Amino acid sequence: MGCLLALLGVGAAMGAAEAGPAATGAGSFQTLAAITLDEAPWSAVLVPEEGPPRDGAPTQALRWPVAEQPGPDSPVLLTDWSGVDAVRFWLHLDKPCPFRLNVLLTGEMNGYFMTSIPLDFTGWRQFTLPIESFGKVREADLAAARRLSFRAQGYGQPEIEKTTVWWVDQVEARPKPGVKLPIAPIGPAATRAAWEALAREGNPYLILNARRYQAELPPFRPPAEIRSAWQYRGVAEQLVPLAYAVADPASPHRGREDLLEHALGLVDWLTAQCHDEGWWWRNGPLPGDPNVNRFTLSPLLDGIRWLRMLPEGEAAWPRWRDALARAIDLQRRAYRHEEAWDWAGLAGGLYANQDLCYVLIMALSAELYQRPEDLEEAKAMLRKVAESQLPDGGFRYIGQENEAPVYHALNLIILGRYAKLTGDPLALKLLKQTANYWPLVLTAEAQPEYWSDVWWKQSWGYVWREALVIAAGATGDERVQWLMWRALERAAPDDGGVGGIYCAPWWTGTAPGQAMPERFVARDRNMRGIRGRAGQWYFGVTQGRGLRNTFTGGLITSPVAPQPLLAAFRGAQIHVLEDETRYTTWFLSEREDRTALALRPDVAGALGARYTLQPGKINSVPTPETPPSPWQVTQVWRAAGDGILGMVVLEATQDARAAAVAGRIGMGRRQVREVAPGVWACGPLRVKLLRQFGTVSAQPVPGYNMPREKGWPGVEMLQRIPGGAKRGDRFVYAIWVGNESSTPPDTLDLLQGDTGWVARWADGRSVAALFNPDAQPRVARVPWTGPAPTAWIGETPETRKLDLADGMASIQLPPGACALVEQ
Repeated sequence: MGCLLALLGVGAAMGAAEAGPAATGAGSFQTLAAITLDEAPWSAVLVPEEGPPRDGAPTQALRWPVAEQPGPDSPVLLTDWSGVDAVRFWLHLDKPCPFRLNVLLTGEMNGYFMTSIPLDFTGWRQFTLPIESFGKVREADLAAARRLSFRAQGYGQPEIEKTTVWWVDQVEARPKPGVKLPIAPIGPAATRAAWEALAREGNPYLILNARRYQAELPPFRPPAEIRSAWQYRGVAEQLVPLAYAVADPASPHRGREDLLEHALGLVDWLTAQCHDEGWWWRNGPLPGDPNVNRFTLSPLLDGIRWLRMLPEGEAAWPRWRDALARAIDLQRRAYRHEEAWDWAGLAGGLYANQDLCYVLIMALSAELYQRPEDLEEAKAMLRKVAESQLPDGGFRYIGQENEAPVYHALNLIILGRYAKLTGDPLALKLLKQTANYWPLVLTAEAQPEYWSDVWWKQSWGYVWREALVIAAGATGDERVQWLMWRALERAAPDDGGVGGIYCAPWWTGTAPGQAMPERFVARDRNMRGIRGRAGQWYFGVTQGRGLRNTFTGGLITSPVAPQPLLAAFRGAQIHVLEDETRYTTWFLSEREDRTALALRPDVAGALGARYTLQPGKINSVPTPETPPSPWQVTQVWRAAGDGILGMVVLEATQDARAAAVAGRIGMGRRQVREVAPGVWACGPLRVKLLRQFGTVSAQPVPGYNMPREKGWPGVEMLQRIPGGAKRGDRFVYAIWVGNESSTPPDTLDLLQGDTGWVARWADGRSVAALFNPDAQPRVARVPWTGPAPTAWIGETPETRKLDLADGMASIQLPPGACALVEQ
């Protein structure tokens, strides 16, 4: 109704507000959100950028792609709005709109406060909104308000154009006379202090669980509509923290009637939703996949385990027992390969996160049904999972693939619970062996990188902090303890739901741990690559394990922002488009690429790769076939503290169908703009094009299953090919990517036979990266000026001092070898 009132311009009842003064006699306006590039995004989408100028001066403001997020919320700005006289902010429109914008005060309360403002202008306008102009909806309470929110989409309103971009800046509040505004503490220091205060009282997660259920809980009400089978998982995961609160002997709420009634009602409904064949999802009609069944069943069984600690739960067990037995038996059949539709079961032993769900399900079944053979089944599957653990503590995501941070976190959450439930020594061993994973994949602010993930799982995600709590407790590693606190201090204390209950027994307290080095270059055997850090710049190269869309990437973080990612280099890609109306056709490497690494200790890593392009295939189980295509790609990269340098060469080895070729450089989260000829910026990240083809422009870069307009911000080189490609056609680009404080090279020259490149700076410095993809040794000749260079060959490097002759440094590369040549 509020959106409709705003659309119709009905302002009297709701207190519609215009730009203008508020009541007199109050104090001065105080800043709640002075937007800077370190400011946290609002609702993950409104990202601080260099905004449109105001009064001739540059601005930094929140860029709001309205159609993508029509209802954003600010972070917590005040802990109580009852002492506020007025709020004001700046809003920039690209053109007038024939409707009004709802402005809300929201929080953890049953309702909200709302007013509306006109959108009949272009450019910047400052709005001053008296609090008395906000109408109260339902049981809203200003003392419980926390955030400023916007709602742009109203009932009956024309659809917002996908290209609509607004900007928000300088959010301020004016207190009532004599009132001191309770500005919410923000930033890592304030958040850490809140966690430490909890830790002084006891286990923070158990304290927060108790606080979560302080208020009376109404009886369980099922979702009004089931639109996706994943909703069953969401309901099941609500049960675990609730069941702990009402049934665990250590909980202050043990036996409370309202909590128990809600929990029993939840289980009654969820078991009734389970089909007679034991599933919550099978092929259609609801969106979902076979994993829904395991993700629903494991927390459901665990919650029931707690509920049976109470007489009422034990009395209810007979009415749940048979339905759950059928669900467990379905999992047994799936992992015996008797259910062809359950592809995760068919991949059993090669799909760690689902295999671990099965491990936990069988362990819980053993206890609930008194079937010791089920515990043996759990242990047998865990032995298979152990075979997928990688040398530096990750687990293969699926099949032969690299790990992904989001799934490593999930693995730790489930494995941590199983280990505490059973004491299985193998589970404890596997957890301890994960010690290197997080120190390699996280920044010093606990921001994971995702460019080394499987191509269909790359995202912007932040780390699941409860997984770090488990890792710190299970490994006893001081580096992980330090990273745990970096993750905790970037999010306000929260009970963590099912993850909070599972991580609580692993809590290690407030010990500081061991800080990450400011500079390093190290091997990462999980991704078969090399990673490094230089201040706030993180970089790397990966050989991966087939079907790669990029072999390199990097990111820049803020040491003070709650959401630390400032900019990401999400990789260098090459795409062949057989039909230009399709976003991509051929863009992946093969299942087994010819790749090699080189390492100059403490300075740089290099990678070479040779393969033929493949279409968009999921590297699952079984690993898909990748027959050679007529599109040969050679890539050679150097990644270091002074930036990432490299080349991508695409060659048609025979006549081939093609409408266009696109070189795509994925970046984000901020928008990309050209700041000098051939130099592109994304926040503090810079990309210099050293070689290019086609027409260059800022364009979205595709992610998995994304509409084009939601692709990652990036740079695209597009070359149309009327009549298709001819044998020998080549498409080459070379780039430097790094922090704005670093200096890119002036030139980059390709070496004969695509064996690599040499880059030069104006001060006379040179570096070269070389790769021999052949099965025979090969001599590479590198034009060189200045003192004779040194070569580092391989990832456990052989070092050679090279001789110079006629301005050339020559080196014989072993078959399939990569090398760095530097002074």
